[in-house]
Amino acid sequence: MPDDAPPTLGQSVLLWILLSVIFVAAGGMGAGVTALLYESVMGDQFGNTLYAVIFGGVGLVAYRTARSYLER
Repeated sequence: MPDDAPPTLGQSVLLWILLSVIFVAAGGMGAGVTALLYESVMGDQFGNTLYAVIFGGVGLVAYRTARSYLER
């Protein structure tokens, strides 16, 4: 099978699961650490909207980095 062959259905599902876990884990850790630092320094609650934006941003960066690494 050549290297440039499209992935099988099973490989695609496993890749989707792996990238989803990476997105959720990195996004959660990035937003959680940011919220923890903000609340400890400022003494005020971290907003849900800001948490969601940071979660999505960090998760997207981790997803794209992992996908780029896995495509090599």
